[in-house]
Amino acid sequence: MEHTDYGYINVLPREYIEHLEADHCPMDVTAIDDMKAHYYRGKGADERLSKFATRLDEEQNRLTVDGVVIPDPDKFQHYLSEIYKSGVFTVEAITQWTESPPPQKTYANARTFFEAKHRGMETVQRITGGATGGAGFGVAAAAKELSQLRKTIRDAIEETVNQTLEEKLGGHAYNVNEEHALAMRQLRDDNAAHKKEIADLSNAIGELTKQIRELKNVQAAELKERKPTDGTPLKRKRPSQRKRSTTSYSN
Repeated sequence: MEHTDYGYINVLPREYIEHLEADHCPMDVTAIDDMKAHYYRGKGADERLSKFATRLDEEQNRLTVDGVVIPDPDKFQHYLSEIYKSGVFTVEAITQWTESPPPQKTYANARTFFEAKHRGMETVQRITGGATGGAGFGVAAAAKELSQLRKTIRDAIEETVNQTLEEKLGGHAYNVNEEHALAMRQLRDDNAAHKKEIADLSNAIGELTKQIRELKNVQAAELKERKPTDGTPLKRKRPSQRKRSTTSYSN
């Protein structure tokens, strides 16, 4: 690129770039993998949500100019993955997004939804002086999350009962409400039977405990009767020994 008489005076900036790309910094497979890895490096701990999304858009455009394509679906998936892993949003907010209709689940709508939620959380933290910030915010929403969890478990149990009934009936049509009520009555009857068994077992244990206590009292009374009244310990009598005769006999 250097001219004999003019040196680099007539070399344009773009020619410098093209020369570097062609001879010194070729865009090979390794370079492309490194650039993509840098793009998917994730959201910074102190990086604002809106800034993170803007960075994804800007870096995607710059990579496209260099011939490195980041598909929009991959960018969207990466954005949601970082949202879920951040731990910033409550289960209620995540559930609200995941339960939205599929046509509404776009990258633009996701940005609008989560950035609005984040601004609302920041407002609450500012009003409360940070009392509900971070992990505390999740604690404040624990009651609602627990209620949702209970509802999910209850729905799963009902679905399991319905599937079991359908399998027992061989796939024939049946009255869901009637069969469900029958199953619930059976469960209640089984629960009552188990409670009765537990109660009978508890009574038997109580009776055995009473008998053991009475036996200990009897043993204690017998030991008390064996003790002398003056408090001295009992001494076992030694067996009597026959007195040897000192008389000698002569032949």
